[in-house]
Amino acid sequence: MENDMTTQKEDLSLLSEEQRFIMDEKKAVRWYVMRAYKCEAKAESVLSNLPGIEFYMPKREVVRTYHGKKQVSRVPVIASLFFVHGRRNDIQLVKDEYPFIQYAMIGRGNDRKFMTVPDKQMEDFIRVAESDCEKRFLQPEDVDLTKGTRVKIASGAFTGLYGTFVRVKGNRKRTVVVMLDNLMGVSVEISSDIIEKIKNG
Repeated sequence: MENDMTTQKEDLSLLSEEQRFIMDEKKAVRWYVMRAYKCEAKAESVLSNLPGIEFYMPKREVVRTYHGKKQVSRVPVIASLFFVHGRRNDIQLVKDEYPFIQYAMIGRGNDRKFMTVPDKQMEDFIRVAESDCEKRFLQPEDVDLTKGTRVKIASGAFTGLYGTFVRVKGNRKRTVVVMLDNLMGVSVEISSDIIEKIKNG
């Protein structure tokens, strides 16, 4: 047993820095951006109750008319797109069994990388997206974050939430926006009295 452990340590020491980085990345728990083209419901069914994996699909309410009656239903904000929180090793096992579940990638050729979202950013996005407050889902082109101010909510329902205090197209009031880079954002009206400007950011 001791010899086996020694051999494993020696094998690990022979790995290059890049190989060790890849191994660590596969074991790290992250929010991965994923897609299931025209199979969102199947992906939700598969991933929603797996141990060690957290699933989140942003949804919005829409009013549709069926046989002359209006009904409110929840649909994905962006078709086929959702987020999975877990270790890549575990997610890969599920993906191998259900090939319609795909990683969203960024870059080209050898520079292609897995799209991920920082934990705090995702946590804040979910807090707003799932709240009972009046909110608005945004596309990246709907708002210019460079013209806003990075803030932290100091009190109220969103205490501790980080976002950008900025004006959004189609809204005269300034709102706090939590944006998932190059994907989508969500905005909510927050009184300027309960926000703190973040220095150097």
